Amino acid sequence: MRLVLASAGLSLLLFASTSSAQLNMPLPDVGDGPSWTRELPDNVVRTPGWGDGRPRWFTSGAFDLGFLYIRPRVSFGWGQPHFKWLGVDVNPTVSQTIVGGYGGIRLDHPWANFRFGARYAYPLNRGYLPIKDEYNNRDLEAEDTPDAMGNSLGTATYTTIEAELTSSVGVGNGTIFGEFAVSYLTGIPDGFYAYEDTIKLIAAPGWIWRGRVGYEARFGREDAVGIGLVGEVVGNPGRDLTVFRGGVTLRINASPRLQIRGAWIPAIGARDSIGVRGGNFGLLGVRYVWSTGGITGDNE
Repeated sequence: MRLVLASAGLSLLLFASTSSAQLNMPLPDVGDGPSWTRELPDNVVRTPGWGDGRPRWFTSGAFDLGFLYIRPRVSFGWGQPHFKWLGVDVNPTVSQTIVGGYGGIRLDHPWANFRFGARYAYPLNRGYLPIKDEYNNRDLEAEDTPDAMGNSLGTATYTTIEAELTSSVGVGNGTIFGEFAVSYLTGIPDGFYAYEDTIKLIAAPGWIWRGRVGYEARFGREDAVGIGLVGEVVGNPGRDLTVFRGGVTLRINASPRLQIRGAWIPAIGARDSIGVRGGNFGLLGVRYVWSTGGITGDNE
């Protein structure tokens, strides 16, 4: 418990030091990263978790709250919620810069997670970007961009169709994890690019791919604290663009229902100079999860 409290204090300190930079932060990733579930020694007394619940039909949810963003998620499916199940996700998103939502199918397993769906985004004050080789932060401040005839194109809305596979395996007192996603960006006028808020990339319409690998070490009673090292590469063939990112992640399980989550994954090599908008830098939030029937399914 002392380690959990100390880690939480460090998280809040880092959050305060980066809060000014987060005023223009995009939304957090849809992906959840590696599973938190891991077999503990028999002599460790632990509280019941989501993996101890009975399979059933359920409605569950996760509520992410961070600095200037809110991201609820509602799921409908069969199995053990937040552990091993098959169903549908609905994920509306709201921040100071964008509103939108994601919907799709999802398969969760302690060793792997697969989802497929579509994400729609409506930026509140950002236009499409005229095609050029490199961009900077000033380019992202343009609220409207006219077409070749001088007509307003309006706000830079777009739709992203995406499939993502995450897998993890326990190694030592931690987890090695990998994540691969393929996306298709559409709804953008010819001759323009758009900033994709979840992938955090100025992209041409068409394919985007992303790969991430890392190791998350676990500490404390019941492995309540996880600190990870992450490397990521993102590609957009339509722009002939490849971006490298690297950094650290933090997760603290305060209870089976409450988790503190942080990510500091800036771009290491990128053609565009868009600062913190090019990665998960200084992102910190709290996640609360719930389900009908409670954790074990017995509280009907």
